[in-house]
Amino acid sequence: MLTILLIWLYISFLSFVLGFTFLSFVKKTDLIEGQISESFSFISIVGFSVIATITGYYSLFDKVGLLLNSFLFSFSILSTIIYKKEINKIVTQLISNIKNTPNILLLLYPTVLLLILVKSTDQPIYGDTGLYHAQCIKWINEYKVVPGLGNFHGRFAFNNHSFLVEALFSFSFMKTHTFHLVNSYLAILFSFTLIHQMGKSLIGSDKYGIIWIGLLYLYRHYFNIHLSSPAADIFSTTLIWFIFIIFIETIQEAKLNFSFNLFSIILLSVFSITVKISSLFILLLPAIILIKIFSKNLYKTYLFAFFIALFFAIPFFIRNLFLSGYLIYPVPYLNIFSFDWKIPVEQVTFMKDLLYSWTKTWSYEPGIEQPFSKWFPIWFKRQLLFDLILLSFATVSPIILILYQVITKKIDSIMKSELLIITISFAGILFWFFTAPDFRYAIAFLCINVLFTIFIVYKTSEKLFINDCNRVFTISKIKDILKPIKFCTLYFCFFLLILAFSRSILLSPVKRILMNNILLPEKYEQAKLKKITGSNYSYFVPYGARWPFCWNSDLPCSPDRIGNHIELRGDTIETGFRHK
Repeated sequence: MLTILLIWLYISFLSFVLGFTFLSFVKKTDLIEGQISESFSFISIVGFSVIATITGYYSLFDKVGLLLNSFLFSFSILSTIIYKKEINKIVTQLISNIKNTPNILLLLYPTVLLLILVKSTDQPIYGDTGLYHAQCIKWINEYKVVPGLGNFHGRFAFNNHSFLVEALFSFSFMKTHTFHLVNSYLAILFSFTLIHQMGKSLIGSDKYGIIWIGLLYLYRHYFNIHLSSPAADIFSTTLIWFIFIIFIETIQEAKLNFSFNLFSIILLSVFSITVKISSLFILLLPAIILIKIFSKNLYKTYLFAFFIALFFAIPFFIRNLFLSGYLIYPVPYLNIFSFDWKIPVEQVTFMKDLLYSWTKTWSYEPGIEQPFSKWFPIWFKRQLLFDLILLSFATVSPIILILYQVITKKIDSIMKSELLIITISFAGILFWFFTAPDFRYAIAFLCINVLFTIFIVYKTSEKLFINDCNRVFTISKIKDILKPIKFCTLYFCFFLLILAFSRSILLSPVKRILMNNILLPEKYEQAKLKKITGSNYSYFVPYGARWPFCWNSDLPCSPDRIGNHIELRGDTIETGFRHK
């Protein structure tokens, strides 16, 4: 646990300082309006995108480990000295925000921190982590990008850029322990941001308290047991929710312009696609905002933002070309290159169809696309009740919005922004449902859609109630009556949150943690391996377990036996793999 805290501090330092340094560079161009946000969390999440981009370019030439960590740490120290005054101001503001938090919410900070710390000591149990997450990260740690790695195993060509950040902060070069703490740190950053937003709701400077409470509960509900895993789903969901929070902060400004918040939304939206392709529809948010504020006077700013976003995306496409031979994998339609390490289009189509079919029926029949009437009943029976309730509510959200418009007969400018969030999230849900309907791919859009729909219903009901009561009381009198009711409701919800998090802590294996994990978290499961001789190389295959997972085993390790049709392109693994 002590090591976890130190690594979290290191991640916090690098992400914040690099994020601030990057935004300071952008500010010097005088192309973005306003000032850099003083939010520690907003700057840090931008810092993660900067770290992933730098690591992506670096991975094209060398393995990710000690050298890159040393460079980024040294650069961050130098930046801290240069921007000492500005950084000190933001850190001071952060401490002040925490001190000024209402007393009941102050209890949430240590409760949430302790729960995440406890869960971070767990051994990763996420199935896909054993199948390919840990191995993908290990390949990044031990080799520069390997051409045709997807030929060795199809899932090793999945180019989730969160793996780059995980590899950087794994400290595998220490040879004693491989850490996987990025998702747990993001959980702290996100949870503390929500608690701060709740505090603003209590003092009346933020009206979205019901949404922040809901997000914190749902975050605990869905990701509690997987915080120790380097799964890209957790990273992606956290990133999307941060984007929506930044947008909420932006629309509360007097004027919507090309501010640093909007610039951050553009970058983070592009970054989210490199983490998980299922995040695709988040791009609608910056696109719609840019169209709305379009002006000929901003063409230089638009071009600047475009080229910066492109710079952030380029390593994603280049790594895809190396790993699979395709710009986006597994998308067989983008079959425009002819590298000798290119995965055959039939294998890419197989992987795409396997993902789509498996998420619908947990089975796969080659060449057969099952109709909705056949796969939906199978899919429906396997879902949890809570997930189905969320999906049902999201499904009827368009009807709720139509009724809202009919009842109110007008939509004010603020509500238009909330309707935009619901529309974008609904588009993301539709895309998810008809492609690969595994709930972990849609948690970000589902939760946002449901919570903002509830928010609009709540606000509409409040307005109608005030209008009806206005016949008897003055509006100010009505608001005075409602204010303590709102406060009591919020305080009750905060109390329930504290109970929920406390219960999760009490259910944790305290004895195991105190005996074994005071210094270090649990290691990956150790797979039993047998050595197999391939066409011109040897590799490992797991055996003796229920599932053929390599976890963090020595390279090269494949969950399945590989035929002799795959060979090395040269004399070493670093040269890559290809079909004969």
